[in-house]
Amino acid sequence: MRISDSQRYGGLVPRYQDLLARQIKVQQQIASGIRIQKASDAPGDAARSHLMHTTRSTLEQNLRNLDEGQAWTEQTNNALNQAVSIVQRMDELSVRAGDVTLSAAERANIAQEVDQLLEGMLDVGAQTYRGRTILSGTQTGQPAFTATRDAQGRITAVTYQGNGEDRSLEVEPGRAMAYNLLGSNEAGGDFGALRDTAAGVDIFDTAIRLRDFLLANDSASVTGISLPELKDALTHLTTGLARVGGLQSRMNQSELTDEDHLELVQKQLSQLIETDLAEAAVEASELDVAYRAALQVGSRIMQTSLLDYLR
Repeated sequence: MRISDSQRYGGLVPRYQDLLARQIKVQQQIASGIRIQKASDAPGDAARSHLMHTTRSTLEQNLRNLDEGQAWTEQTNNALNQAVSIVQRMDELSVRAGDVTLSAAERANIAQEVDQLLEGMLDVGAQTYRGRTILSGTQTGQPAFTATRDAQGRITAVTYQGNGEDRSLEVEPGRAMAYNLLGSNEAGGDFGALRDTAAGVDIFDTAIRLRDFLLANDSASVTGISLPELKDALTHLTTGLARVGGLQSRMNQSELTDEDHLELVQKQLSQLIETDLAEAAVEASELDVAYRAALQVGSRIMQTSLLDYLR
């Protein structure tokens, strides 16, 4: 069977198209810096890169979660330190009020300061981070505690408005941790910072009774009841601070773990999908040579005429 020149030339067209397509692909890889332009370029590598992208997104979100948790615990730490300062001042006032030489009027003056310190403790329970109350569990839309007052505006009772639920966040892929401290554990939970039913600590009740003992000029109750309760409250708050410190240490460790993991994933992802520019440049040059050679072959076929057959 005779093969015509047009058939010979037509046979080269797919070769031209293939070489041109490969050139365009390599040029796109060089220009974008990405080796895999679409999944069909390398199905296996494309699937692996998708998983790595997902892992990277998860790690980046976990690091954002840790930033949130660390800021929250730092605010909690500040609140507890303020509570410690308030209780320490109450303790100093109680020691002073225990002096038998003080008059009823002097104890009444001390009671006024205790009343203000009680208000300050209520403010501690109302502290927020980004508009969310930090000591009320997941009931973050309102202060952790609310006060009942008498006709003179003095606090006579304090009620917990939060719940016993922990706020938690994912800090490492597949691992979550609670990062909040409850103001009270009366509604659940194993530890209440300002009121703990298991430990028998109620800083609000202690402050209210101390003030009332002072107003009644009852120095014996101040010394025998209020002082021991204030000592217990300080010990309890110190335990709370230690818990917050433990949370912060765990978050710091998780942050280091996530950062190391993220660095590894980014390195692997880079090796998998990014273009090796040196290798791509060599391939582009080889394809250019092949394409030019194919064009030269085609041009020779097109230059053939009837005179070539008469020679």
